[in-house]
Amino acid sequence: MRGRAIAVQVQTNDIVASTKASRSHWVLAGLFGLGGFVGYLDRVNLSVIATPIAHELNLSNAGLGVVLSAFLWSYGLAQVPAGIIIDRFGTRLPVLISVIVWAISSFISAFVGSVIGLCLARLLLGLSEASIYPAMWRAVTERFSPAERGRATSCLDIGSKLSYVFGVPVIAGVLAYANWRACFLLTAAISLAYAALFAVIYPKDLPAGDGRRGLSSVAGSLKAMIPTRAIAGVAIGFASYTYVYYLLATWMPRLVELQLGVSTVHAGLYTALPWIVAVAGEVLVAGFLVDRLVLAGYDPIGVRKYMLAISLLASLMLVGAAYSHSFLIVMGCLTFSATGLAISTPLGVSMIGFVAGRENLGAVGASVNLVANISGAFAPVLTGFLLDRTGSFLGAAAGAGVVIALGVVGYTIVVPSPAALAAERD
Repeated sequence: MRGRAIAVQVQTNDIVASTKASRSHWVLAGLFGLGGFVGYLDRVNLSVIATPIAHELNLSNAGLGVVLSAFLWSYGLAQVPAGIIIDRFGTRLPVLISVIVWAISSFISAFVGSVIGLCLARLLLGLSEASIYPAMWRAVTERFSPAERGRATSCLDIGSKLSYVFGVPVIAGVLAYANWRACFLLTAAISLAYAALFAVIYPKDLPAGDGRRGLSSVAGSLKAMIPTRAIAGVAIGFASYTYVYYLLATWMPRLVELQLGVSTVHAGLYTALPWIVAVAGEVLVAGFLVDRLVLAGYDPIGVRKYMLAISLLASLMLVGAAYSHSFLIVMGCLTFSATGLAISTPLGVSMIGFVAGRENLGAVGASVNLVANISGAFAPVLTGFLLDRTGSFLGAAAGAGVVIALGVVGYTIVVPSPAALAAERD
């Protein structure tokens, strides 16, 4: 596994540019990180305000699960066309249009009066947010060397986790002093502000021409979606992560509410606690530690494979949270689980860059994200169904354990060794 750093660079030379990232590229990473914060704030607000919405619209837990999953169905199915668009037309215009449309979808959500209306608004949100991560992954692979990708991807992903740390308490506060409709209006306004910021900053730091260098044809993008063993392994692992992640993202406030017997507002506030530790763990492990190991000469693919297995296994602590009614145990287990998932995110994303060619990264990343989000879409629905049937989160947590085991197999066994991966790509 250990080898000379120069060998690692030669091995991955056809995947990324090996030059060090310029300061403007780190600004770009920060801009996308802020986009992740805004995008996830639009997603997670529904999990915080789920209880009052369920009461007003007369929803069961199973029905609430359907509403919570609506975003994921359109988001997943739109991944492939979004990836092709990114590969063909670049980043700036597709992302800018997407942000404006998802702001509109949040605005519409504030005025719906039926379950169907809310589901349609969430479907529009998923459709509009589909381009942000294919664009983000492409930027990381094009702009950062293998020894910088851990920090770069963590920077991009950290925004989504900070939406739980800072955004969820704000949403809970708005809910306490106003109502759930005001929460949607707030996220719509924040999204429009980000669209304006993106329009001003992005052209200065990455001219439109740069975003189109080496872009493939649509036919080439479609051909790149034919799964190899490596792509299949990454897709299995990423689908496992996404299932468990969206189980927590959509149901954690409700789990805390039921297990600890607290109010909806307090559950929203407590939900932020695990993600504070998760953010720190992601930066330290997926960012600095992985980059240090790669700089020391360890193989970048091998390091990520086994770090992914360990971090996914850590998320199994979700079972403990579903079993206990102790504040310390519930919050401690949720913290371990959230931290494991947070560490998995940038590692899994960077693995996509290693198994895909740079020219078709948007399409390959989108196809992996398609599989992952279809998997994730089942998590809210199955969790709500099992909660109605059993009155407990234990069944959902046990099912998540099976999914995690499949993910570990995908990353450690299905994804081939670095040497075999090089032969597969040839």
